[in-house]
Amino acid sequence: MNKKILFIPILFTTFLITTGCWDQYLMKDARLVLVAGFDTTPGGDILDSVVMPVIGPTGGTGSMQSEEVQVVSAVGHSPRDARLKIDKQTAKKFDASKMHSLLLSSDFAKEDIFPSLDIFYRDPKSSLRANLVVVDGQALEVLQLKVEEKQRIGQYLSDILESAKYNTIIDIHMIQSICPIMFDPGQDFVLPLIEVVDNRVDVKGLALFHGEKYTGESLTTIESKLFNLMQDKKHGAARFSFPLTNDDEKRNENVITFDIEDVKSKFNVTIDKSGKVSANIKMDLDVQILEYPKDQLNKKSTIKKLNKQLTQIMNEASNELLEKVQKANSDVFGVGRNVIAYHKKDWEKMDWEKEYPTIDFQSDVQVKIIQHGIIN
Repeated sequence: MNKKILFIPILFTTFLITTGCWDQYLMKDARLVLVAGFDTTPGGDILDSVVMPVIGPTGGTGSMQSEEVQVVSAVGHSPRDARLKIDKQTAKKFDASKMHSLLLSSDFAKEDIFPSLDIFYRDPKSSLRANLVVVDGQALEVLQLKVEEKQRIGQYLSDILESAKYNTIIDIHMIQSICPIMFDPGQDFVLPLIEVVDNRVDVKGLALFHGEKYTGESLTTIESKLFNLMQDKKHGAARFSFPLTNDDEKRNENVITFDIEDVKSKFNVTIDKSGKVSANIKMDLDVQILEYPKDQLNKKSTIKKLNKQLTQIMNEASNELLEKVQKANSDVFGVGRNVIAYHKKDWEKMDWEKEYPTIDFQSDVQVKIIQHGIIN
């Protein structure tokens, strides 16, 4: 009897101190944003556009539900201002915690992008793992695409980016990952660059940034693959195709297509006694020939000649890439970061904004054919 009397007050006290789910957040009360885009209006404001799924009954007697997507836009002085206006247009709470892609129009990205990303860095519920992408054109145009094989534009866009990454054209860059680089005085970053062509998304290459702004310059898909290889980054495949002659009549006979089988890249930065900075990227490429109509690849003389030609082609392309990033004043290879780490005293004497475009920047590429298929 005494044990029962003692148990009752203990149980009652437990009920009092148990808080329950006071901080619960029910997904049924939210409208999830899967993809968002920022554009610049003619007046200088921000056009914030979001894609949200709309779940509804199919109209049948079963439990199956249909899904559509809704694109909602609002103009504001800031992303938060625009988001508040979007929130007023939706029946439930605006929730960007599951967002997996953020698109920035090229005009928008040419301004300082950090103030507009500040809303994501401050909110603990933000999806900092969302992919950042630059659109050559309007971000809203991408969000409004109707793609037959995909109900969600977000899933279609993710598939496009994953395919480009597999082909070593891009890396996936997230809101979180670019934050420290934006404020690094010795390094810049790139973002995937896409455009809309015939109602489809096409990956153009990589957008070059300087600090927190898009320079307006970009790398082509070929240059983007070279850029990743120079940093020893080969994802799934890296395929190139070049004509070996300028003769239009024989061009089809002299096209060579090859896959990169292995890459070894070494980056070296030196400073001479006068304070002149030199940067060299040495890259060794082992390749497999996939297409070469002239054949004769069983002959050592042919392989030797092709090795020389491909080495020259890849060196020319690599040096043109380096010239382009220097003209854009985009230190995407992190030359300045290397100087800060290993030549601190020299760095303190430099104005890197003026120094970087003048450094001696060269690449040294060596190509070696290791496979040529089953046909000689």
